[in-house]
Amino acid sequence: AIAPTTRAFGETRTEKDKETNKVHSCQIQLRHGLLAGRTPIGERVWDMSRLIDWALANVEVNPDKIAMTGNSGGGTITVFAAACEPRISVAMPGCYFCTFEGSIGSINHCDCNYVPGILRFGEMYDVAGLIAPRPFNAIAGRDDPIFPI
Repeated sequence: AIAPTTRAFGETRTEKDKETNKVHSCQIQLRHGLLAGRTPIGERVWDMSRLIDWALANVEVNPDKIAMTGNSGGGTITVFAAACEPRISVAMPGCYFCTFEGSIGSINHCDCNYVPGILRFGEMYDVAGLIAPRPFNAIAGRDDPIFPI
C-alpha cells in the first residue's frame, strides 16, 4: 500500500500554514492553479497518475490490481482519478459520493472540491460512470452532514 500526502495537506502545506498549524493550504493551491489554468482536483489526479508510474517502475506491483481508496477529500480524488486513470482497477471512495447539487452545490465546502462548469457535463454519478466496467464501491455515512446520501 502507498499512502501519499494530498497536495496542500500535511508536508505539502505552505510554510506559513505549517507554522500556524493550519490543516491545509487549499485556498493558496486553488489560486496558484487557477493562474495556470488548473484546478486542485486536476493537479491531484495528475499526482495519482505519476504515483502509479513511479510504483510500476520502482515497486513490485501487479499492474492489473491497482486499487484506490480515500476518505472525504481522498474520496474526491479516488472518484476523479479512477474516472481518468484506466490503470486503477478498483475504486472505493469514502465519505464523498453523493451529488454535486446536494453537497458542494448547497453546503459550504473546501474550495478544492470544485471543477468549473462540471454540471454542464453531468453529475457526480456521471463522473463515477466513467469508471465502469471496473469495480466501484462507495462508502457513505447515513448522517454525513457534508456529503449526504
